[in-house]
Amino acid sequence: VTASDGGSITVNARNLEMTGESILLAGIDSGLGSNNSQAGNIEVHATVAINLNNSSEIANQVQPKANGQGGNVNISASTLRIEGAAQVNTLTSGAGKAGSLSVDAQDVQIIGTSADGFPSALRSSALSNSTGDGGDLTLRTNTLLVRDGAQVLTSTFATGKGGSLSVDAQDVQLIGTSADGQYFSGLFTSAVPNSTGDAGDLTINTGELLIQDGAEVGAEARSQGNAGNITINVDGLLRATNGDIITTAERSSGGAITITAKDMRLFGDSNIATNVLSGVGGGGNITLNANSIIALNDSDILAFARDGRGGNITLNTPAFFGQNYQPTLSGADRLTLDGNNRVDLNATGDLSSGIITTPEPSLVQNSFIELPQNLIDTSSLIASSCIARRNQKQQGSF
Repeated sequence: VTASDGGSITVNARNLEMTGESILLAGIDSGLGSNNSQAGNIEVHATVAINLNNSSEIANQVQPKANGQGGNVNISASTLRIEGAAQVNTLTSGAGKAGSLSVDAQDVQIIGTSADGFPSALRSSALSNSTGDGGDLTLRTNTLLVRDGAQVLTSTFATGKGGSLSVDAQDVQLIGTSADGQYFSGLFTSAVPNSTGDAGDLTINTGELLIQDGAEVGAEARSQGNAGNITINVDGLLRATNGDIITTAERSSGGAITITAKDMRLFGDSNIATNVLSGVGGGGNITLNANSIIALNDSDILAFARDGRGGNITLNTPAFFGQNYQPTLSGADRLTLDGNNRVDLNATGDLSSGIITTPEPSLVQNSFIELPQNLIDTSSLIASSCIARRNQKQQGSF
């Protein structure tokens, strides 16, 4: 089903299933539209479920050399399931901005890749040779599962800015990678190599957040632009097991990471890191707010800027435990901190290092509190005899 040059598409159903490269497409064709025109919107509403699989697609696109703005894509359902490299996209290849993408569902599952490794995705992008900005992506759900290389992302491949990504959920689970390891499951904002625009900001508001088995939350600018900021608010537990939260800038300013959670647990090789890979851009600041932060194994908190100033690291918590934790090492290269089986806090930069603020030294633990030597004598707590009850018609037994 297609609608171009301003036409809109509306689908109302109990259940909607798209498979076998089927497509819902609206947009503005090449050479058409005006600067003030807008492509039609796509509205898909199902009272029960929307299932997209086998490379099927819902898309709104401004074609190359087209004028005008992209239309919006709005999806609502009880359950939304996207798998087998199916995608929901808003895209621009022209001068206009890509439309926004909004999903409102009780349960959202985005799973896996195609046989040739292309990921299932929710995506808004400014594509190569476009001059417009990417669209914003908003996802509201009770439960969000992204696994096996699937992705939720905004990106720019050109001069425009990447859109922002916002997730509001009760429970978010980001798990695994694609079978070939090429794609990490997760939530991303990106400015890809050879682009000049900035990456968008990424915001997560959730009750629980799980990141594991190679999954990531990331905001990166792999060319001239700035990395986006990451803001995460978790009412309960943030748990990462071999999962990362990272901002990366190639040579501009690195994005900041701000996380507020009831408790944080970092296991395996789980890093919270901001990086500037080259140039004099400043590293992004890292601020962690929690009742307790426990980091084990080779989990690190790093704010690097190779040629600039390292970002600041602030741990606002009354209880921080870092396994084999050692104070920051000036001049350390990030590669020397990988695989050392200890927790590192490092804010190194070539121009200057950032400031690291931790709880009072007495609250920073290198090991769990040891058990006391004066063990309790349990025999002293057990009565030496049992007194039988008398004058009862029925007695129990033990």
